[in-house]
Amino acid sequence: MEEELRKLCSKKASSAVSYNVKKINVADAKNMDAVIVAESSQREIKNVDKQTGHAPILIISEKGDMGRAGACISFFIDEENDYKTGYQLSLKNCKSRGLIVSEQILNNAVLTR
Repeated sequence: MEEELRKLCSKKASSAVSYNVKKINVADAKNMDAVIVAESSQREIKNVDKQTGHAPILIISEKGDMGRAGACISFFIDEENDYKTGYQLSLKNCKSRGLIVSEQILNNAVLTR
C-alpha cells in the first residue's frame, strides 16, 4: 500500500500542498493529518484512536466495518456490485475529531454508526 500511495501522491503534487507517505508507529500518529491503517494492522486502530484523542486526524482503515474501532473511513469490497471498492463513513468519528466532510464524500459513502 505504501508504494501505491507514493505513486498517487507524486501525481497530485502541487506547490501549495505537500504529501509525505511513511510508515509510522502508533505513538507517531498524533503528529499526522491522516493515518491509514493497513489491513494487516487492523488491531491497531483502537490504539491509534486512543493515542490521537479528539485531534483532527483522519483515520482510514483498509478493512470494512472499523468505525466502531475508531476509523473515520473504512474501505470494503462490494461483492454485490461487481467487487468494486466502496467506503463506509463514520460521521460520529469525524465529528468527534472536528473534521468537516464534503458533500461529495458524504454522497458516495455508506454511512455507519
